[in-house]
Amino acid sequence: MELKKLFNPTGSLTGRTSVMYWVAYVLLFGLVQGLPSGRVGTSLINELISLLPKVLFVELITGPLMDRLFFGNRRGLFLVGYVSLLLIFAGVLRIIDNYLILPYFLTDYAREPLLSIPPFLYNVLKLQFVVTLPFCLKLFHQWAAATGKVQEIQTEKIQAELDYLRGQFHPHFLFNVLNGLYAKILEKSDQSAEIVLKISELLRFSVYQVPHQRLRLTDEITYLRNYIFLQKLRFEDRLDICFSVSGEVEGKYLEPFLIQPFLENSFKYCLDNDLGTGWIKLDLAVEQDKLNVLLENSLPSPSASSGSVLVGQEGSSRFGLRHVRKRLEMLYPHDHELLAQKKEESFSIHLTVRLHGPQ
Repeated sequence: MELKKLFNPTGSLTGRTSVMYWVAYVLLFGLVQGLPSGRVGTSLINELISLLPKVLFVELITGPLMDRLFFGNRRGLFLVGYVSLLLIFAGVLRIIDNYLILPYFLTDYAREPLLSIPPFLYNVLKLQFVVTLPFCLKLFHQWAAATGKVQEIQTEKIQAELDYLRGQFHPHFLFNVLNGLYAKILEKSDQSAEIVLKISELLRFSVYQVPHQRLRLTDEITYLRNYIFLQKLRFEDRLDICFSVSGEVEGKYLEPFLIQPFLENSFKYCLDNDLGTGWIKLDLAVEQDKLNVLLENSLPSPSASSGSVLVGQEGSSRFGLRHVRKRLEMLYPHDHELLAQKKEESFSIHLTVRLHGPQ
């Protein structure tokens, strides 16, 4: 039975569950106390007679006492109230034993003083026994509810952040492309129409595809090809770009914009000025349900020290890469590996991520 089915919205046991619990309790103690003496029926009757105070005790403890004091961070008052009720109801049970059960149902047993320690402690232990399970269940229920609330808030926050990250279309890139288009139009270049088409495809991708939680790997590849095409127009012969795809890409899905920020970063940092030259290599390889991305670009300065570091520790200039790393941690917490390596003349990104099947 699911835990939530055991409780009302207030956290108390449902009527059906409560009845089942008390029936089980009566049967258990009736058998435990009656079997050795062969008086099971009498023991069951005795447990039924003393049942009401036990039910009331459990309801008070797991109801107002826990709600107002225990969960209200007033544990000291809760302890005082708990011990007080425990002693009071143990005394009530002693009264029922001495003046109802012993005179009419267990006539062969002698009555003892109400405050006699052994029978009083026995009733204390019985009350402790009957309240322990409901107490623990409610405690676990409240913990699960609080944990679920925190997870719900975190999920909503993560989803809002993911929606924001998915919806980003880098304005500076679009401005640069439009400037390139403007120059081509002035030159009356035949490429103008193709540039407009590629921009339209990029915008369509950002508006209609990116809001989806997952997209086809083939669509992501098409987007990357269009992006590279437009970037080539900006840098012309100053930049050598190699883009290769291997493996079975059909029927594979992944989150959008996991690769593009790395590629954008390569375009941004592979050249040091308007006259320099550089190169970029991007290789996508699909192996069963994994995508291996290897992206490497030239560096304008050969003075960078070598070594492997995690992406996100490359300084403030790689702010966009930290965003991608955060997205990967949220979307693929155990299904990705991301490593960056800086050498004297190049910087490389190696990403391995698990691909999804059709949604």
